[in-house]
Amino acid sequence: MKSFFKISVSCFILIGILQACQNNPHIIKSAFQKSLVQKHIKGIPYYLSLPVNYIIKEYNGPDFSVYYFYPRDAADKKSFRGGFYLGNSPGSSSRDYNNCKLGSISSNFLDDNKKWTVYNCDTIYSIQIITDSKSGYDWARYIHAFGRATSKIEVNKLLEVYSTLKIQN
Repeated sequence: MKSFFKISVSCFILIGILQACQNNPHIIKSAFQKSLVQKHIKGIPYYLSLPVNYIIKEYNGPDFSVYYFYPRDAADKKSFRGGFYLGNSPGSSSRDYNNCKLGSISSNFLDDNKKWTVYNCDTIYSIQIITDSKSGYDWARYIHAFGRATSKIEVNKLLEVYSTLKIQN
């Protein structure tokens, strides 16, 4: 009877821990996410954590900005790459993926659980999301985040990177 009680209590504790982790995805971090380095994105109050060997480049338009991140080594074609647009007229790039399998995946983005669109084109995966930027800027009500990867593992890494996108309070 005592062992049944101990097992029951242990199960309840484990269930409570698992529920807490599910409700707060920041509790458990993967080894990959722990290896990322937080970088301030020049000119805006956003921070993004990237692998050490990645760089961020900014391109400004008349009423928008686009930020791309990718491996420093231009020969690296296997690692994920991505970016995001800040502005008031985001455009979906679905027209480029007519012959691809369409799906979705949920992941943390700007501290909310969001649904990403996923295109699986043989060995190339593309992801994107368009949502409120939470920036407070009149010129940037929306954020369109996007990325490309060569495997499901790289897609997951890309989503882990995007889960680190934060706005400075």
